[in-house]
Amino acid sequence: MRFCAFALVAGMATLHCMAQLPHPAVYGAVVPAAMLLVRPRGARVLGFFIAGFLWATWHADRVLAQRIAPPDAGRVATLSGRIAASPTDFGVGIRFPIAVTDLQTLDSRALPPRRVLVSWYAPAEPPAADARCVLKVRLAQPHGARNPGSFDRETWLFRQRFGATASVIPHPENTCVAGAGSATGRMRAVIRERLAAHPGDVAGRGVIAALAIADRSGLDDATWSVLRDTGTAHLLAISGLHISLIAGATFFVVRVLIGLLAPPGRRWPAQRPAAIIAVVVATAYAALAGFPVSAERALVMLVVAMLAVVARRPAVTLDNYALAMACVAIADPLALLGMGFWLSFTAVGCLLLIDLTRQTGSTLARLVRLHVALALGMTPLLGLLYASLPLASPIANLVAVPVVSFVLAPCALAGAALAPFTATGADLLWHAGVHVWSWLWAWLCWLDSVVPALALPATPSPAAIALAIVGVLIAFVPVLPWARVSGVALCSVLLIPPAPDLAPGELRLTVLDVGQGLAAIVETATHVLVYDTGPGRDGYSAGAAVIAPYLRSRGRRQIDQLIVSHGDMDHAGGWPGLAAAVPIARVMLSPGHPGKHAEIRCRHGARWRWDNVMFRVLHPAAGYTGSENDRSCVVQVIAPGGRVLLSGDIENRAETALVQTLGGQLRAEVLIAPHHGSATSSSAGFLAAVAPRFAIFAAGYRNRFGFPHPDIAAAYRAAGIATWTTGRAGAVTVTFRERVARPRSYRATHARYWHLPADDTALR
Repeated sequence: MRFCAFALVAGMATLHCMAQLPHPAVYGAVVPAAMLLVRPRGARVLGFFIAGFLWATWHADRVLAQRIAPPDAGRVATLSGRIAASPTDFGVGIRFPIAVTDLQTLDSRALPPRRVLVSWYAPAEPPAADARCVLKVRLAQPHGARNPGSFDRETWLFRQRFGATASVIPHPENTCVAGAGSATGRMRAVIRERLAAHPGDVAGRGVIAALAIADRSGLDDATWSVLRDTGTAHLLAISGLHISLIAGATFFVVRVLIGLLAPPGRRWPAQRPAAIIAVVVATAYAALAGFPVSAERALVMLVVAMLAVVARRPAVTLDNYALAMACVAIADPLALLGMGFWLSFTAVGCLLLIDLTRQTGSTLARLVRLHVALALGMTPLLGLLYASLPLASPIANLVAVPVVSFVLAPCALAGAALAPFTATGADLLWHAGVHVWSWLWAWLCWLDSVVPALALPATPSPAAIALAIVGVLIAFVPVLPWARVSGVALCSVLLIPPAPDLAPGELRLTVLDVGQGLAAIVETATHVLVYDTGPGRDGYSAGAAVIAPYLRSRGRRQIDQLIVSHGDMDHAGGWPGLAAAVPIARVMLSPGHPGKHAEIRCRHGARWRWDNVMFRVLHPAAGYTGSENDRSCVVQVIAPGGRVLLSGDIENRAETALVQTLGGQLRAEVLIAPHHGSATSSSAGFLAAVAPRFAIFAAGYRNRFGFPHPDIAAAYRAAGIATWTTGRAGAVTVTFRERVARPRSYRATHARYWHLPADDTALR
C-alpha cells in the first residue's frame, strides 16, 4: 500500500512541475489507469501515479476556471460576500479575503471568482471577520513579482484559491454589516476581545492568541526571526504538535475514565471510544482555530492513526504514514505547493525512522538523540527553503517543546475555554502563560545570540540536496560502518560554496521585478554592484524582500558598491531594508540626495575596474543644474563582451546634455530605459546615440502611470530594439561573455501552469 500511496502523491507533484496544464485529452487516461489499479503491484503503482496526476489536473483546472479573464482586469465591479478571515493591517489599509456570493461588472455581467483578496485603503471603520459586505472594487488578476530567491505571491494566491485581487474604491454604497457568524466564529471574536483587554505585554498576548485561535498577527518580524533561527517557529503554529497534544490528552483521560467507570466484564476495548472522542475534541480545537491548513493536515493524519487504533492495528507504521500523506494530498492537491506540507511530513517521517531504529538508553539521552536526529533529518529541506540551518534547534526544542506543550498551550487553551464565561479565570491563566513565555523568550534570545543560525553559502543545488538526503538516510539507517559520520559528511556538502560561474571579463546584469521602481544588480567574477534599491514604504522594503534574497540565492554575501541614482522612493526606498540585511562596503549618491552616510557623490569622470570590467560615471557633471530626475547618476559598464547603460530617471534635458557631451561614447548593447519609459524620456537623439540591441523597462505591472508609455514603447520597436518590461517579464537577466546573450525573463524560464504568462513583445 505504501508504494501506491507514494505514487499517488508523486503523480500530483509531477503536475505541479509543469509549465502548462495538459490538454483535456489527457483525461482519456482514466480508463487505462482504472485498469492498472487492479493489476499486480508494479502495474498498480503506475495506475496510482496516473490517477494522482489526473486528480490534480482536474482540481487545478477547476481552480483556474474561477479566475477573472485578462480583459476584466482593471474593471470596476460590485462585490458581495462574507469576510472569511480577520483583516490584516498593512500600514495604510487593511487586507482580507472575501467568500463571494455575487460579483458583477457595472454592465451586470457575472464573474466567476468564489474567493477574492480585497485591499481597503484607510477605511472609515474597519470591518470584522464574518461581516457581510457590498463593495465597489477595482479588479486585478492574481499577480505577484517574479524574482529568483524571493516570495512567490502568485503561487500563494493560487494555493489559497483567489480568483482575483481587488482594491476598494470610495463609494457611498460601500457597506459592511456584522454577521452572526458561526458558533466558533463568535467564540473566536470573544477570545480576541478578551485578549485585547488583557494587561500583559503585546508579545505575550500575541503568543497566547497564536496558540489558542491561530491568530499570529500579534507576532512581529523580530519574534519570527528568533523563532526561525532557533528552529522553534513550529511551536506557534496550530499544527501536528498541538493537535496531537489535545488528542493525546483526551485519549488518555477518556481511557482512564472508562477503565474506572465501565463495568468490569465489558467486552469492548477502551481504546476505541477514546480514539473517537479524541478525534472529536481535536476537530473542535481546529474549528476554534479557524481550520488553518496546518491544522487540517494534522487532523487528517490524526484520523488515520486513530482509525488504526479502532481497528486494533499499530498506529505508527510506514503504511499509515503513506496513507496519511495520500489522504492530505487527495483532500487538497494544492497543499503540495506549500512548504508546510513537506515540512510536516518530513518531520513525521524522521520521527518514524527514529522509532524504527529502536533507540535505547535513558529518557534524557533518548530525547537528546531524538532532537539531534530530527534537526539532521530536516537539514536538506531547511537548506533548500531558507538557505540557513538553525544550529540551536536541538537544544532550543529540548526545552521549548515541553514548556509549550505542557504549560503554555494548556494555559492558552484553558483560558480560551473560560473566556466566554469568566474574564477573571481566563486572565489568570493567560497571565501565567505570558509569564512563562517571557522566561522562555529570554532563553531563546540568549540561545540565538550564542548559537546563531548557520547561513549557507548559497541556495543549494539539486545535486547538493540529493546528496544531503542520501546522507540523512545513511545516518538514520546505520547499516554501514561509520554510518552516522558518513551521513553527516554528506549533509555537509550544503556548506560548500558554489563554483564561480563568471570569469574575469564576464558580466551579469539582472533587473529585478520590484513593482513600480528600479533595482539592478551587476555581478562580475568577484564583485557586486547594486544600482537603486526599489521602493520602500509602510513596512515593506524591496531591498530586504527582493534584492537581499536574490543575492543570497547567488551566494553573494556583500555589496561592494551601492549606487542610489536619486532620492525618489521608487529608487531609494529599499535602501534601509537592504542595509539591514546585507553588508554594504561603499555607497554612492546623486548630488541632490539628502543621505548623510555616503562616502562619495556621483560625479562625471569617476571610474573603477573590477575583474577586467570597467565602470564609468557619465552624469551629472560638476555644477550641473536640473530637476532631481535629471540629476540621476548615469553609469556605463564596459565588459569585453558588451556594454550596459544604467540611466536612472533622466529625462529629455539630461539626455540632450549627454548626447552633446559624449555622443557615440554612450553606445551600449543593453539600455535600462530612462525614467521607466515615460513620455518625457527616451528621445530620438538619445536612442540613436546609445543604439542598444536590447532595452529593459523597469516598470510595475499595470502601474498607475501607464509606464512604459505606448508611444515610447512603439519608438523602441520602430528602432528595432527588443524590449522587456519587468512587471510583465519578471526579473530580466543579461549575461556578457564573449558577446552579449539575449536577455532571459525569469517569468518565462521558471513558469508554472498557474503563473500569468510572460506578456512582452520580445518574448513572443
